[in-house]
Amino acid sequence: MSTLISRYAQRFAALLAAPAGATLIGFIQAGAGAVARTLQARSRETVNAADFGFDSAASAAVNAAALQAAVDSLAASGGLVKISRSAVAYQFDTGILIPDGVGITGDGMWNTLLRYTGVGTGLMAKTVADETCKTALSKFTLQLAGIGARGIDYSRWMYSHFDDIRIANQAGNTQTGLRAVISNVAWTCYQNHFGRIVLDGLDTGWYVDSTVAQYANRTHVVNVVFTNCAKGFNVQAVQGMVVAKQQHNEQTGVGVTLGAGVDRIAFGVTEQETNSGGSLWSIDPAANRVTEGAQIIHAGADGSGAGIGKRAFRVLDWDDGIQWSGATTATMMAKLYADDDTGLKGTGIRSLAGLGTAAVTVSGWAGKSVALVYGVSVAIDASQGRDFTATANNATAFAIAAPTNATTGQRITVMVRNTSGGALGAVTWNAVFKLAAWTSPANGFSRSIDFRFDGTNWVEVGRTTVDVPN
Repeated sequence: MSTLISRYAQRFAALLAAPAGATLIGFIQAGAGAVARTLQARSRETVNAADFGFDSAASAAVNAAALQAAVDSLAASGGLVKISRSAVAYQFDTGILIPDGVGITGDGMWNTLLRYTGVGTGLMAKTVADETCKTALSKFTLQLAGIGARGIDYSRWMYSHFDDIRIANQAGNTQTGLRAVISNVAWTCYQNHFGRIVLDGLDTGWYVDSTVAQYANRTHVVNVVFTNCAKGFNVQAVQGMVVAKQQHNEQTGVGVTLGAGVDRIAFGVTEQETNSGGSLWSIDPAANRVTEGAQIIHAGADGSGAGIGKRAFRVLDWDDGIQWSGATTATMMAKLYADDDTGLKGTGIRSLAGLGTAAVTVSGWAGKSVALVYGVSVAIDASQGRDFTATANNATAFAIAAPTNATTGQRITVMVRNTSGGALGAVTWNAVFKLAAWTSPANGFSRSIDFRFDGTNWVEVGRTTVDVPN
């Protein structure tokens, strides 16, 4: 009898150990209304890459085939492939093509380590013809060991999520972490969301460009950290990108490079902790509608020489944006508030040390009041402030000259104060001022006119209609 029981037990154990063994075991969830299923049906709700032979002890070639098989297994239904934590990195030598609706998730960026040893792109969309796909990638570190390797190419993903991901240089080569380069007008790289991203030790952390009239559009970045990267963001062409927070540590090149193809990009909080010879900003003058919110520099350069401590400013006229012209001079052309090392002042923008060694000049509305030098000709340098006051202390006739260093779209207010003790002499406005008839203020009073520069003339947009006491 014992022999017979032993034989049946062995047979039953063999059945359970067979590929279909889980169909012989029942499962029911706790709670009213739960229905019975097999253990196999329950287990197949999730796919683990290990189910296809993905193993930290396996060769890079075996793992590449295994991970590809794992994501392909969900091509019809969609879903997530889980990669479990491992003390040793999972190596793979061929880029993984991820089908539409399929994602990859690990156990956290410090617990699930992937190492791509190839020279192309580690993770990208698997497409048919010119379609665009959706994915969700999260909770892993992707190490790049191949020369010129790229971590994740999201050029053909839309409505996708990338969260809790670290991409790191493993072998000291010229790699790129995240990349989107649009080379076909049929591609739609749209509404992609990036959460907690760390880009570590790379030649270029994040590269965005387009070779056709179709750009990456409406990219949202919640938090990105660049550590020991030669270059941080290199965005040559994009339409609509919001970076809520970025941090740069130990950078050796430019933290943020914005090219001529940039349109509508905004940075909320920018922090540079430590600089290793690089600078923070390099912005092409043709970049359109660029907005920077708050900036904190602990050490290093802001894109124009020595660090300036902390600074906050906002672009009030978005169409003007923030523009930097050339490698030798730079001009921030916008209506701005700025601060100095003691905090937000709202009283002007300090000149910054140059872009590299060049000088930076500031133009547009700096929120600063300027007392003009009174004489027979009163000069105005429009780059020096927003409000300009000419105080006439005698009855000599004088002329208000054409403002210099003007920026298209800029607005200024010109006030004439009478402290002469009597009537003013004749006031002549240069021909570039387009205004209605002028009435000089009586002694002890002032009058003001608001002008907007259209690129050629200063056109009146408002004025005080009666005398205002000094």
